[in-house]
Amino acid sequence: MAENRIPEDYLPEDRLPHEGGPEEGAAPPEPGAEAAPVETRGLGWVIVPALLGALIGAVVGVAQATHPSAAAGKAAKDVLLGGGLAGALVGAIAGGVFGIFVWVVFPYKGGNPHAPRPAAEEQKEAGEKPL
Repeated sequence: MAENRIPEDYLPEDRLPHEGGPEEGAAPPEPGAEAAPVETRGLGWVIVPALLGALIGAVVGVAQATHPSAAAGKAAKDVLLGGGLAGALVGAIAGGVFGIFVWVVFPYKGGNPHAPRPAAEEQKEAGEKPL
């Protein structure tokens, strides 16, 4: 029976036999040779600022509602409740927008691992004296 072979035109570049691809009997690559996984920020970076914004906004809203001019002809309970809810809504939106900004613009914890390193840092690792 004839052996089924894939023509070299259809092999991926890293698997071509004449270009030093993996040889038969060669040891598999070490598992530690891969880059460490990159840790990203979770949704907590959006939810927590939104909750903090709602809390702070509610306090500010209630404080504004206690101003004497705000309670003109209304029950105190309605004024405080309305001020607290309005402040909480504005604070939650502001905190959520801030959290989404941080989550999208700065997705990696501890800095971007793909960013180029400064030359001074590379010289320090190589043992050279920075200029």
